Amino acid sequence: MKKILEYRVFDILKDPENQKFLDKVKKENPNLYSKFLNLVGNKGLQKTKEIYRDYEPEEVIKREKEEKKLEREEVKRQKNQKILHQLKDKIDEIENVLLNSELKTLSKMIFADPIINNFLYGVKKKYSNTFKKLLERPTYLARRLEDDVTIDRIEFYLPSFREDIRSNDLITIFQSYSIKRKKNIYSIIFSISSDTYWKPILKSDSEKEIEFLESRNDYLRKLKNANLSKEELYDIIFKKFKKAISDEIYLKWKEEYKLRKDIEKYNL
Repeated sequence: MKKILEYRVFDILKDPENQKFLDKVKKENPNLYSKFLNLVGNKGLQKTKEIYRDYEPEEVIKREKEEKKLEREEVKRQKNQKILHQLKDKIDEIENVLLNSELKTLSKMIFADPIINNFLYGVKKKYSNTFKKLLERPTYLARRLEDDVTIDRIEFYLPSFREDIRSNDLITIFQSYSIKRKKNIYSIIFSISSDTYWKPILKSDSEKEIEFLESRNDYLRKLKNANLSKEELYDIIFKKFKKAISDEIYLKWKEEYKLRKDIEKYNL
């Protein structure tokens, strides 16, 4: 039997390709030499090489890295789940606020107002639940909940039909919530531009003088405010903003503008 085995090994090793492969195995995984010697004899070189791929040092290292990565991810997942469980009452409190978000109601009221709706002709809106994104970062969320945390926002924007010009954001409203004070806080930003070359212009402004648009839009940008109550937010939108975009204000400005031009013309 010993002689038979020796002849079998001799037959396997007399092939240079077999010997080259088995030398590689012996160098990289000496404890697996006998196993792969037998596999070469039983399954042939090509099939054995395919089996050996799982034992290649590079493959082993790669597999170990992937396993460690999965272990780290699992530890992180468990840690995040633990944090979310500890924050459950606070999370439920905020999600209840979001069920009937004031911003969704406000959006409907904005487009229901004839003056504002006419001004925003062609404007799109986008609602974003920003709190949902925070839930993906429990450690960060735990810190944020110690203070006012932004939970959603709504953007009013004019889509761009040119690839080199991004959409023009006109109005952005943020809603935050304070766990400590049990109240909602709002912020608003007006970024309406009168730069007609670089940004799209509102259709409702297309017949208005650029001097008026620059003056009006400068005023609107100054309406930017934060830490607002619901009443203060509504005052900005439905009183100050609405008045600034009204025909009444424009006609008054136009009358004064014409008067100034006449004075300049006749050198009075």
